[in-house]
Amino acid sequence: MEQTKKYKKYERMYQQIRELIQKSSNNPGSNMATIIAVLHYKIDYFFWTGFYFLIDGKLQVGPYQG
Repeated sequence: MEQTKKYKKYERMYQQIRELIQKSSNNPGSNMATIIAVLHYKIDYFFWTGFYFLIDGKLQVGPYQG
């Protein structure tokens, strides 16, 4: 994908995520799920989208899709 198109696509995703989170609650879990949903369906070259948490020195999977 050409850099200009890629930049514009990422900018649109950022704006969409920002607007959705501003309208939602302050629940971190809900916000992470929103971010993951947008990224997972807008970026087709990732088969897994999600968060990991470092808890007591160990990685633990958080919210994800894929």
